[in-house]
Amino acid sequence: MQKKLAAKAPRDMISSLSVNVWVYNGDLDLVNNKPFKSQQDMLRELGLKRARTVNKYKDTGILFKGFYFFSQELTLQEKVVRSKNLYAAPTSNSKFV
Repeated sequence: MQKKLAAKAPRDMISSLSVNVWVYNGDLDLVNNKPFKSQQDMLRELGLKRARTVNKYKDTGILFKGFYFFSQELTLQEKVVRSKNLYAAPTSNSKFV
């Protein structure tokens, strides 16, 4: 009897970190002019440490460390609308008035 060996899927296909991430700077210009192929690549390129923290801000329109994170590309119309509605996350020095 021979056991069939299951074909191993490449790590990129099975990892939860291998999803595309569109990263925009404060002016809503796409960083790298293309999406990052994985969260690991994005973290490495941007000098960030935790995907969990980035996921907290993904698709919220909140500026984190100078970047906006989205799970899909923004259309031109979405960029116009979001440019009026985006805000920065409060910091420990923030004061409500």
